[in-house]
Amino acid sequence: MRAVDARMALVLQLVLAAVLPDDACLPAANSRAAAPPIPNAVHQPWLGGADLRWEQVLAMASVRYVMRPEHFTLYYDVRPRDTPAWRCACALADACVRTPSRATIFGQRVAYAQHRSDLMRLDLLEAHGGVYVDHDSFVLRPLDGLRACSAGVIGGLEHFSREEVKFNNGVLLAAANASFLRVWRESYRDYRPNEWDWNSCRVPAALWRASPGLALALPTIAPLPRFAERAAYDAHLAWAHVVHATGLLNAPWRQADMRAYGVMRAIAARILAAVHGGRASGDARRCAEVAVRRVNSTWR
Repeated sequence: MRAVDARMALVLQLVLAAVLPDDACLPAANSRAAAPPIPNAVHQPWLGGADLRWEQVLAMASVRYVMRPEHFTLYYDVRPRDTPAWRCACALADACVRTPSRATIFGQRVAYAQHRSDLMRLDLLEAHGGVYVDHDSFVLRPLDGLRACSAGVIGGLEHFSREEVKFNNGVLLAAANASFLRVWRESYRDYRPNEWDWNSCRVPAALWRASPGLALALPTIAPLPRFAERAAYDAHLAWAHVVHATGLLNAPWRQADMRAYGVMRAIAARILAAVHGGRASGDARRCAEVAVRRVNSTWR
């Protein structure tokens, strides 16, 4: 993946910071009638039964101690092995709940666990409202201001060119029964399992562009761009609500950059400060501290 020029990245972030003041919505989002509030509740599926990595436990710690949800539920369809990381995941969440995932959608077999997760997050958010956060996404700023937006659904805005835009579903905020979620699910009548993000990112981008009043797309919760200098990463961490580090555990370029520019260690330090600043105690705090130590050791 081509790196974004550091100077251009800094300029872009300064411009966006001016347009998007701290914890504020875009003006366009406030022009429509107020939508129902988005609950301060987090829904995180973990499907397929794979072992969790400590980086993913750290992401859960960021949800608990930075976002501070009123309710935090981890859903699984196949229970993973009883590892220290899994026990910590369940300690950080308020509840670990076994929930079947969709095997089919509109008569088609759902081919991949990731696509079943895409659908489960839509189902959970439509039923309950709240927030979905990927396990490679690190919350660095509270989301209270975003939850107060008048948009019924908020996702990440990815710009590749003027023509190519994605509505990234790695971080989603939604009111219960949001119209955009229903339309999004209906789009799965054209489910394309061999086009990886067709239904999860590309179709909702087209829906958002067609009906911008139903949803809001923000860069502050979008996937982390690739930068060429540490200063640009530092600026992004200071500005973003969530650092969605796509490819963290499977893309060599991302792993090399996160290590070379100290990004993972900087994220871990921010999360540890939130843990200690909140006077946390008990198993959840100990698990967060273990995750920080493991991540710092791995990402030297």
